[in-house]
Amino acid sequence: MRYDARRRETAMGIYTLYCTVALPRRDNTVLLGRKTEKIGVGLYNGAGGVIEEGEKPCGATIRELFEETGLRAHYWNVEPVAVVDCHNKKDDGTPWICRLYVSQLYHIQGEPKDSSELIDQRWFPTTELPLNEMLPGDRSWMPLALLGACFTARVHYGPGLRTLEQDTEITRISRPELNRLWTLP
Repeated sequence: MRYDARRRETAMGIYTLYCTVALPRRDNTVLLGRKTEKIGVGLYNGAGGVIEEGEKPCGATIRELFEETGLRAHYWNVEPVAVVDCHNKKDDGTPWICRLYVSQLYHIQGEPKDSSELIDQRWFPTTELPLNEMLPGDRSWMPLALLGACFTARVHYGPGLRTLEQDTEITRISRPELNRLWTLP
């Protein structure tokens, strides 16, 4: 059963969907693939998805990584780097938030295989990301995440998530602060 984000409605009726984004690393490269459904269809992103009921961000990261890439990792291989709040609008203008728990993963096992959710998977040098083929918000925070910096970010998307309504707000934080934020409310 999927985590019911509507249970996390704010007083103003805005709901938050809790998701993970995994950035598998080998040497100075990162594995990205093109999303085939939901958010960012056709664009490069890390493996990830909705945190299921009863899961924690770390467990969801490992599950989503395996489901979308076939790669295996252990809990101790997950290095949290960010919490990114993406403020979105449905086609009818209704606002909603997608909270991303972003991590890097080292010492992964296996070779990536395309899945029904992530195709055209490639190892990109971290200095040569396909920025023009990524969600606009990812273009601003992903390079910082790949440096291992700890931060929070707020991204404000326009309808369809193809444009930004304002510049991405990035705030550097300490590792202990990030560890406290890397939990579900």
